[in-house]
This record gives sequence, C-alpha cells and structure tokens, in this order.
Amino acid sequence: MSNIFKFPETNFTNFYDIARFKVAWKIMVYMSFALFAFGIFFLFVNVVNAVQYFIGSAVYFGGMFYLKSSFNYKLVSIVVAFSTAFLILLSPFIIHDVPQFIEPLWLITLLIFVYYNVGMKWGNILLTFITVFGVVYIWFFLNIPKSVTYPLTSLQLGAIIAEFLLCISVIGYFLCNAIHSTEFIETRYMEANDELNKQNKMIVSQNEEKTVLLQEIHHRVKNNLQVITSLLRLQSNELPSNDARIHFEDAINRVMTMSLIHQKMYQAENLAELDISDYFSTLVDELIRSSSVQIPVEKIVNAEVKSIGSSSIVPLALLISELVSNSLKHAFKDFGRIFIGIYDKEDSLELVYIDNGKWKESASDNSFGLQLIEMLTEQMDGKADRISDISGTRYTFLLKKLDN
Repeated sequence: MSNIFKFPETNFTNFYDIARFKVAWKIMVYMSFALFAFGIFFLFVNVVNAVQYFIGSAVYFGGMFYLKSSFNYKLVSIVVAFSTAFLILLSPFIIHDVPQFIEPLWLITLLIFVYYNVGMKWGNILLTFITVFGVVYIWFFLNIPKSVTYPLTSLQLGAIIAEFLLCISVIGYFLCNAIHSTEFIETRYMEANDELNKQNKMIVSQNEEKTVLLQEIHHRVKNNLQVITSLLRLQSNELPSNDARIHFEDAINRVMTMSLIHQKMYQAENLAELDISDYFSTLVDELIRSSSVQIPVEKIVNAEVKSIGSSSIVPLALLISELVSNSLKHAFKDFGRIFIGIYDKEDSLELVYIDNGKWKESASDNSFGLQLIEMLTEQMDGKADRISDISGTRYTFLLKKLDN
C-alpha cells in the first residue's frame, strides 16, 4: 500500500520539471486524503457538501494515479484544477442554507497552483473561467432569496471553521512545497553550474597544454626546415652551374614557404586562425629579398578571408610562391608591381594574381614552375584562367577549400 503513494522516479532532466512534478504529486496525495476525510465529516452536516468533497477526492485520486503512470504533471494539474474550480463554483447555485465565503479562498488557491505549476497561459484561462462564472452568478442569482438560517448551529459553525482551516492548510502546504521546489531548483542549478565550471577549467587547462604542445611542434618543424634551407644554400654555393644554382634557389624558396607557415602558426595566439594578409605579405617580402631582382617591387595583398584551413594553406602558399617567383624571374623590367587578392566564395577560394609584366618565353607552358602551378591547382580541385597582355599578366584561380 505504501508503494502506491511513494513518490515515483521520473526521467525528467530539467530541474524545473522535477520540482513542479514533485509539487503536483504532493498536492494530489494531500488533497485526496484531506477531501475524503472532510467528505465523511460533512455527512453529518450537509450531504451535498459531502458529495462535493467525495467527488473532489476522487478527482485527486485519479490525478495521482494518472500522474504516477504518465508523469504528465501539466495535464494532470490543468484537469484537476478546472474540475475542482467547477465543483467550487457550483456551491453558490446548489447550497443555500449556509454562507458562501470559503469558496473564494479555494479559488485563489487553485489560481496560485495553476500559475505556478502550469504557467501564465493556463492561469489566465482559469482566471477567465472563474470570472465568467462569478459574473453570471452575481448578475442572475445574487438577488434570488436564499434560505440561510441564523443563528447557525454549533455543528454548522464547526464545519465552516474546519473548512476554513482546511483551505488555509492547503494554501500553506502548497506555498511550503513551492518554496522547497524553488530551493531545489536553485541548489541543483548551482551544483550543475559548479560542475560545469570545473569541467570548463579542466577543458581550458587541456586546451592550453595542447596549444603549447602544438606551438612547440610548429616551432621545431620551422627550425628543421630552416636547417634544411641553410644546408641547401651552402650546397648551392658549391655548384659550378648557374642554372643549377637557380633551381636550388627555387627549391630553397619552396622550403622557406613551408617554414614560414610553421613560424606564423607558432607565433599565432589562435592556431586555428592564421592572419592571411600578414602571412602572404611576409612571404612575398621574403621572396623578393631572397631573389636577385635589383629593381623596386611594389606588392599589395588583399585577403578578404577570415581564415584558411591548415590543409589548404600549404598548397595555396606554394602556388603563390611559384607565381611570385616566376614574376620576379621573368616579368619585370624597370619596376615591378604585384597584386594578390584572396576572396571567400562559400566552399571555395578565389585567388587573383596580377603583375605588371609580360612573362618571357622561358616561362613557357612546359616549364617546371607552370607545371607545379597546374599541379597545385588540381590538388585543390580548382581551375585557373590566365590572361597576358601589354598591361601585364593576370591569373584567376577558383580553388576548393580542403578539409582540415
């Protein structure tokens, strides 16, 4: 028998639902027994009142059992509240021998219960329901003579006092449970917040450790590539052929391009986002400085891209490195101008490369530099368009963003 009235375990994860379910359950249990006991008591005072209490007790018993099986506290609260309100509002119409001043307290109790447990919408609906009944009673039935007899008997007075005390006890019981449920919600949310703060601190600490580790990896890779660059430069000084030294210099520039990526990643505060404009500006400056070009070269880098994934940045950097190297070797006469534009096109990147020179025959379609440009374009699943005229050479690439 005790298991029937034991608080059921629910699968609610929201603390508000848990608290309101507890309030609904406790009210159902309390009112079921209280109304049944008063029904027995009023059998000796007023049979109509007794029937009302028995019906109310049955409503709350039904709500309790449905709540135990469905956990739908909102539906149970609405049905029970409106059923009880209807029984209370019937009293002035069917009971005329006693004064009706306890009913407003019951209605106020129901309104508080619905507003708290179900929400503003249903609270307003119940308020409207009660108001309509009240207006109808006042307008059509208030002036009808009543058969209230004075003085009331001791039993009638005792019944009124008992009913008043029951109503007050229900209000107090509900408010106590409402306060406890609020405290329960606040406690659980504070505990959840503390747990989230602990987890957040742990995640931040782990991210900091991983960031330091990744920065160290980028730093070491950069150092290793710089060592390779230095060895290649030393080796190139021993080459007798000028053409061989030029090819060595191209290889050095490609290694330097990758080394510069790792240097910028090491220096970046956010490893997931590399400052594209700064990186490519530095890259072009390094290529100009390491080249044998003796004329002034002006560069403009316009990168309207927030970030580029690590899988895309390497082939894109090598592609721009080849374009700049070819311009420095084959395009310029008295003055050089290079424009690099990088634009975001949803899942693609648009690369616009313009110089003010006309590439010489040594930059023919079968040269290694142009073959490498085509290969890098294919690697990024892109396409390229080249225009060369008296104003200079223009490349337009549409490159797919590679996954990180």
